Amino acid sequence: MAKALRLALRDAELRRRFEMLRQSGQTVEASVAELLGPHEDDEGRPYYLSEERVRTVVYRK
Repeated sequence: MAKALRLALRDAELRRRFEMLRQSGQTVEASVAELLGPHEDDEGRPYYLSEERVRTVVYRK
């Protein structure tokens, strides 16, 4: 359950940041590239998201 909550919070933050980047004039491609990572897992290790995953999150597919 804690992992699901962390992922939901991460996804909400990605959507918020995507909207801010787009409002500042960045293209979709540049915004997605900026949101790929690095992110941190539960143990503090960095990981990256795929472009497909970022687009799925920001467009809520």
